Amino acid sequence: MHRYKFVGDYQLRNVFLEQMSNYALATKRLVVPIPLTPGTLQKRAFNQTLGLLSVPTFQCLETKGLHKQTDQSKRGREQRKAMKQPFKLVAELADQVVGQDVLIVDDVYTTGTTIRFAAQLLVESGAKSVRGLTLAR
Repeated sequence: MHRYKFVGDYQLRNVFLEQMSNYALATKRLVVPIPLTPGTLQKRAFNQTLGLLSVPTFQCLETKGLHKQTDQSKRGREQRKAMKQPFKLVAELADQVVGQDVLIVDDVYTTGTTIRFAAQLLVESGAKSVRGLTLAR
């Protein structure tokens, strides 16, 4: 994962692309990837979660901040749990979430904080149900 995300070995995505995509497609849910801050996207040059998918995604989440204060990978368990909601719904897409079964996709599940924040926001916005899919735990 380090080589993929932080070294930028984008070709590693191909190891998991078919399996992740097939699973996401089989759920018949609206596939919502976890977004990156614009600063992280600029630094990394790709969204590692989107790289794991070859199916249509619904990018209705965005980060509240332009830059992360601290990388998730550098935070301890308690620091992650103490975080405030980092996401907001893209206003013009909000009505398309109502009544939908959603699959949130992320690359790594550590404490579940990221997926819980995204799920909470989607449920509050009217999603019928929300599940998560990650490559690693």
